[in-house]
Amino acid sequence: MSQSWEIAEKIIVWLEVFGYLLAAPLDIYLIFCLLKSGLLHGNLKIILINLSVTCFTFASGRLTHYFDALLQHLGVGPDNIACRHVQSISQLLYDSSCYMISTSMFIVTIERAIATCIPSSYEQQRGIRRVTIIICVLWSLILGISLFNIFYYKISVPSCDASSAPPSISTLYSNSQHLLLLAGIATVGVTLAGIFLSGLLFFNIKRRKRCDIGQLNLRYQYSENVATLRFLMPVALIYAFILSFVVLFLVLYHLERHSETPNVTKLNVLEQAVGCCGSWFGLLYPLICFYMHRPIRDKVEKDFSALPCLKKRMKVRAQSGVVAIKSVSGDSLCFNDETTIYFDHLNIYWSYTQPPQRPLREPTFSVFPKRRVDSAPTRSPSPPNMINDLQLFERHVNRVENM
Repeated sequence: MSQSWEIAEKIIVWLEVFGYLLAAPLDIYLIFCLLKSGLLHGNLKIILINLSVTCFTFASGRLTHYFDALLQHLGVGPDNIACRHVQSISQLLYDSSCYMISTSMFIVTIERAIATCIPSSYEQQRGIRRVTIIICVLWSLILGISLFNIFYYKISVPSCDASSAPPSISTLYSNSQHLLLLAGIATVGVTLAGIFLSGLLFFNIKRRKRCDIGQLNLRYQYSENVATLRFLMPVALIYAFILSFVVLFLVLYHLERHSETPNVTKLNVLEQAVGCCGSWFGLLYPLICFYMHRPIRDKVEKDFSALPCLKKRMKVRAQSGVVAIKSVSGDSLCFNDETTIYFDHLNIYWSYTQPPQRPLREPTFSVFPKRRVDSAPTRSPSPPNMINDLQLFERHVNRVENM
């Protein structure tokens, strides 16, 4: 039985190291993609960058732990894990990253709730100073709590000999009940956050359908909220799913730790299984971002277009020659229909807001323009001492009648 646990320990160690070696460069690449992304709000961008930095810190802490263990195996430094200061630094990075990842999920939920409540004014707020200050304060508190836990639950040894070395110096080994309680609270909280994000998604879809299409700015904000929530929901749900396995491993660890005859190899396997769950979240998080967020996905396809799979896909897209207009949600739109709808409504609102004007008469052109006739009586242009033809004709008629 002990031999099977030793084989399982080696397998899980290699799985964890392999996961962290893949996750660390992907997290760094995701940070650069988020910095160049223009569709995300500034506050959300800072939160996601902080989450990527946290995942990279988590991976760095665990890789540092295994690198120092390799040096110990090669005979470099004291042969007692409690006397190796690099392990304490690794434990500090590991604990603080665990706390910060869970906190980031709650910050994302609060940020999207605010964006849903005030869509017309929130998207115009481009300042990120408040969110940056909040994240810095949270990091300070989390680092302080992690340092307190490390020194409070520190395992003391009488000497640095190999005979007095403990199986582990982690907080999980010294106080498994503490981490089990925190992991349970985080699992329930992140699950509720995922459900709340789902509710925000349906709420934004409903409000977008009710929004008048003439209000282009407000309709665009609802569409952007829908696209962002569809991108964030898988991240929160996968994190909750992985946390459920972490709680399961912590329960088994706690039961084995407080049993009458604890198996040290089994404890190491369960502790490494908890770290392995963290490695696979650090790997899945950037992959979800690369697939679900369209601007990031387009950048990935552009940067790695030399790969055979992406080269073939881009070649097929270029040969098709179909120009598609993409909406905020990433769906293809018919350009003619979209412009017709928008400009018809703009024409309606323009006609409604403009004052009524008199219709202009079409100009008439004639070769011989008519003289304007005034209503006032006109006088003869001839001088008063001159006799015109009409007066001569009247005199002739009167003379004939008198004869």
